[in-house]
Amino acid sequence: MCTATVITSLLSGRWSSVEENRLRLLVTEHLAARKEKEAAEMVLRLEQMSKVEGAVAVCPAPSNPSHYKDGISFGPISDRLGTRSLKQCMEKWYRKLSPSIFSSGEWALGDDITLIRALQSGGCEWPWEVEWDCLVPNRTAEQVKRRWRSMLKSLPDSLEKSFDVCVDELAEKYSSHRCRQVLVNLKG
Repeated sequence: MCTATVITSLLSGRWSSVEENRLRLLVTEHLAARKEKEAAEMVLRLEQMSKVEGAVAVCPAPSNPSHYKDGISFGPISDRLGTRSLKQCMEKWYRKLSPSIFSSGEWALGDDITLIRALQSGGCEWPWEVEWDCLVPNRTAEQVKRRWRSMLKSLPDSLEKSFDVCVDELAEKYSSHRCRQVLVNLKG
């Protein structure tokens, strides 16, 4: 009598380069699709809010918080990959494949400018009115608040200034910094 061994659908051990590339692609596709979906939802909410006076936009909560980190839902990604579990995909992404924005929390100039523009367009007069988790894609509320406090340290007497004045001063500072950087890039 022949005995068959049961082969599990999920692998363990070393990842192949094909699996790593597929995981990169799936995460990138997932983030792009999520960004499009959030933009469409925000437009819908803004249209609805325009009909109600005094309404405030609220960020949508992740649909599956246990498998959701940094805006990435690893459940569907591991399902589409087919060879690795949700946990394996998440660990591989954060330990080896993720860009610095995810792995070490580095902030690029573009992230700072995105933060400042979002604060300018938010219309908030006080920091506690801000929906921090909605301001910069792929950043948690805590990361954004920490970065905001760090940026404030570059302003003299920031504690004595109003929130909107600080936002305007940082906008001016970062717009001139960006212009200088573009000029340096053109010369180099």
